[in-house]
Amino acid sequence: MNTRHWFLLLFSLSYLSCQKEFAAEENSSSSIRFYQNPSSFFVHKAKPTPDGGRIFVGETAANGFIYKHDAQGNEEWTRYSNGERDEYYWDVVACSDGGYITVGATKSPSKGAININFDGYATKYSSTGNVEWEYVISTTDRASFYTVLEMPDGSFMLAGTQFSTLSNIYRTWIVGLSSQGKQQFSRLFSIGPCFSIGLSLALDPDGKCLLAGISSLSCQQFEVVSYQTFLLKFTPNTGSIYWQKIYKQHTRGYKRTRIFPTMTLLAEQNKFVIGSSFEDASSYLTAQLLTTDLSGNLVHEQKYYGVGHFLFQQVQKSKHGGYLLLGGSVVGDSISADYEFVQASVLRVSEDGNKEWQSIFGGQSNNSLALVTQERESEIDVAGFFTTKNREQFHVFSFITDEKGVLKDEK
Repeated sequence: MNTRHWFLLLFSLSYLSCQKEFAAEENSSSSIRFYQNPSSFFVHKAKPTPDGGRIFVGETAANGFIYKHDAQGNEEWTRYSNGERDEYYWDVVACSDGGYITVGATKSPSKGAININFDGYATKYSSTGNVEWEYVISTTDRASFYTVLEMPDGSFMLAGTQFSTLSNIYRTWIVGLSSQGKQQFSRLFSIGPCFSIGLSLALDPDGKCLLAGISSLSCQQFEVVSYQTFLLKFTPNTGSIYWQKIYKQHTRGYKRTRIFPTMTLLAEQNKFVIGSSFEDASSYLTAQLLTTDLSGNLVHEQKYYGVGHFLFQQVQKSKHGGYLLLGGSVVGDSISADYEFVQASVLRVSEDGNKEWQSIFGGQSNNSLALVTQERESEIDVAGFFTTKNREQFHVFSFITDEKGVLKDEK
């Protein structure tokens, strides 16, 4: 299983079919704003920032990049990892000191990498995009970080996966770093027979750490056949596990779709919410929310279809209560062609999980995903990632909707 190949998040769909499940508000692209970006770039994650802006991370043809917008949607700065070999950023967090920390992987020996198949990599940036420190943990096998969390004391938790050629399995990987990027601990866990990966970290109300991810439910000759969702609670100083929960939700594997799994974990005062993709028994992709109590016991699960398949990217807690699910709706009758139309989609659900509305943006000549929102009193600022059908142009885009998801004119 080649993790790198899964980075073809949007363009390598191989089997989906599409049927209309419910009426959705579809918006024209006349008021959508496009930004000039590096060539051959790909956005892996976007987050809102405390100043009302947003931050994007991903990869160009060979390097990771971090890209900052202000509260008005104007470009502030872009920085690159500048390694001599392949590097990428997968996640980013806005830090309490006004800076940012990114995590991903690198092959660059000058940064300490010794593995030709990637080593885990973190970079701390200042508020203006200057590199403050870099961290690489060298392994004998390929490894990557996919999620990062800042702790109240300014230290950091990193999680992802590490592959062992000796046992031929991927194991969940947790690393603790000081505020200056010094390693405090490193732990590996096997969850499932051949594969597990940590995808989203959060802070428990009692100060402990939570990690959600996926692991193999079954394997055949070291190839994953089906997946399950897991949730861990662990200590922030040593990475020791308090408890582990498994939710056998994924009936089939992501490998058939070649979509890298995405997941968001939200820790609230009285519950935990896990947003993810789900493939049902009919090979249909949906967004899924799992709600648990504070002990990790499953309380509720809900699936959400788009106009066709829904490619989940992130769930954000709404300032007005409930949740915003971001991603893309697959449009078209066949997935056997080289490309499929994927339109940016925002879906709002209530606090108890009931669907309130869904809006879809863009025409059928491009592929796009909604990745991040900033909510204001009566409007929602949405940003995402766009490419033309022939993949000749790649852009970050943004647009403003009202509180019901109806597109407004650009500011």
